[in-house]
Amino acid sequence: MFDARTAGLRQPPPFGLKSASFVGCLASRFCASRGNGALSSDRCTTVTAIRRWRILPVALELPPALCQRRLTRRLLILLADERLARLVVVVLVSQEPLLIEVQALVTQSVYGTPQRTNTGFDLRRLQLLLAVLEKRGGFHFGVKDVFINIAGGLKVEDPSIDLAVLSALLSSYEDVPLPMQICFSGEVGLSGEIRAVNRIEQRIAEAEKLGFEKMIVSKYNTKGLGKNKFNIEVVPLGKVEELYRYLF
Repeated sequence: MFDARTAGLRQPPPFGLKSASFVGCLASRFCASRGNGALSSDRCTTVTAIRRWRILPVALELPPALCQRRLTRRLLILLADERLARLVVVVLVSQEPLLIEVQALVTQSVYGTPQRTNTGFDLRRLQLLLAVLEKRGGFHFGVKDVFINIAGGLKVEDPSIDLAVLSALLSSYEDVPLPMQICFSGEVGLSGEIRAVNRIEQRIAEAEKLGFEKMIVSKYNTKGLGKNKFNIEVVPLGKVEELYRYLF
C-alpha cells in the first residue's frame, strides 16, 4: 500500500492519491512485478505520482483500464506546456512595427453550436481562417470551440496577423507547443496561400532587434530582399500546407 514516508512525500499527492496514481499509470505505461516476479496483466503495482513537477515512485495497485479512462485530462493539466498556442507576430501600428502575442485555445465542443470567441481580432477573419483550415487542411474545427486572444487588450486590424493566428490554432489543435524564438508576419488567402505584406524589411529588422532567431514570411515578400542583410533567419513559405509541414 501507499506510504507517504516511503515515497518521500510530506503531503498527499495532487488531486488526491488515486488521481496521482492514475496520472502515473498514463505516464509510466507499465506493470511491475508482484511478489513472485511474474508480470500481472490486471494490476499496475508500480506507478508514478507527479508532485510539484517531480516524478516520484508510488507503490499502489489499480486497474490500468481505470487509469487510462478517467485521468487523461488531469495528466494534460499537470504536464501542460505554457508555450502551447502562444505566438508572436510583427504588426504595423501607425506605420510603426510592433510585436504582439497571439493566444489560441481549441477545445472539444460540448454544445450543439461550437463557440467562436475572440478578443482583439476580427470575428469574420477568424471564421475565414477556420474555413481555410477545414477546406485546405482537413482539420475538423466544425466540432471545436475556438478562442482567440490578443495579449494586452490590443485590437489589431493589420492582415499580417493571419499567419500567427493560424499557427496558434494549429498548435492548440495538435497540442504541440511551438518555439518561442519564431515570429510571424503574413496574410492568408482563401486558397490557402500566404500573401505578402507591406514594409517587410522594417518588420524583420524589428524582430531581429528583439532577439528572435527565425521569422516566417510569405515567399512573395523575399523578392529583392537581401539574404545577408539580416542576421535573423527568414523562412519563406507559400502555402498553408508548407507551414504545417515546417512547424509540425
